[in-house]
Amino acid sequence: MRTGRKMVSALLTAAALAAVSPSAVWAHGCAHRGGEAPGWQQTEENGTRRWRYWNQDGGCARECRKEIDGKLYFFDESGTMLSGWIDGEGNPLTDDGTAYMDGVYYCGSPDEGAAAEGWKYLPIQRDHGGMEQRWFYFYSNGKKAADTSITESDENGRYRYTFDEYGIMRSSKKISSSPAALTEQWIERIPKASQDPYASEHHIKRWYYGLSDGTVVQNRMRTIGGEEYLFDQAGIMRTGLIAVTKNKKYGETLICAGDSTDCDAEDLEQYLDEYDLMYFDEKSGAKQTGTVEIVAGGETCTFEFHKSGKAVHGPHGGKLYRAGVLQKAEDVGKYEIKTVDDEDYLVNRSGQIQGSGRYRDGGMVWSVERKNGQYEITAEE
Repeated sequence: MRTGRKMVSALLTAAALAAVSPSAVWAHGCAHRGGEAPGWQQTEENGTRRWRYWNQDGGCARECRKEIDGKLYFFDESGTMLSGWIDGEGNPLTDDGTAYMDGVYYCGSPDEGAAAEGWKYLPIQRDHGGMEQRWFYFYSNGKKAADTSITESDENGRYRYTFDEYGIMRSSKKISSSPAALTEQWIERIPKASQDPYASEHHIKRWYYGLSDGTVVQNRMRTIGGEEYLFDQAGIMRTGLIAVTKNKKYGETLICAGDSTDCDAEDLEQYLDEYDLMYFDEKSGAKQTGTVEIVAGGETCTFEFHKSGKAVHGPHGGKLYRAGVLQKAEDVGKYEIKTVDDEDYLVNRSGQIQGSGRYRDGGMVWSVERKNGQYEITAEE
């Protein structure tokens, strides 16, 4: 059996961080801290080591699951990183040897914490007492394989592994003397409820991309036929306006056809610290660049995307954008002040930024001056 690469947790690297006073950290819980870089922090309480992760905004991750450096972690209400077996809701399970039954994710020791991927040889309780080691397999999204089978290939051939309802591997069988040369191809099928509950319940087909080893592209972007596509942890091709992680993995769908979400630039801007906003065509699935008209909440909004696919934020091509959304005058007059990153701009109804000068707008005259690298805008009746 191939055991895959041994998982090396990012937390072990984090142990090299400077020591922090436990009393200082735990006395203040997850309160915001200022002036310190985001990252892992280890403390000790009553002889027990604990890990927390501090976000860019100064607060710690808590009551959540969070992807950090390409690994999935879970945190409780106090911000403590969880370990061992975790259920499907993100709750820790007391491991008396039977936690694997309800466990969906396995996050190793208190100094590891990252959800396992690939093969793991783990202890379980025997039916008649005592412990024994058994094989489990975890997908790239961290979930264990249960009540299913998987196929893997290596230089010696292809193998089929079967798992029971609790995820224990019950059988393995060599099905080919050499790796099969399958053809990469698009696959359209109805996903399982665990992959996409809505689509599964309503019998809606989703697109996957099959690889030559019998698996599908998962949890990343991939160039296919000269176009880039995005696939989530289950392998489903995702479309619409999407928050993409900095390492180009699926984060969250923000706007898609048929929903009632509007193009609120202020709401979208809140994602920019941790994500890149990208748009994947809702018919072809391909990543879009340049100007894109998106219909959302009953209105058509103009977005602009760089050649990289990232949403434009700020001045670009003489026009103003906020989290990709074109900022244009929408009030009663010809011009309107729009603010992006705490800087004011005077824009017209096309979103064009008005340079230094005077602009008549009915009974009002706008005056624009450029001072110290910023616009100073006043209005006179």
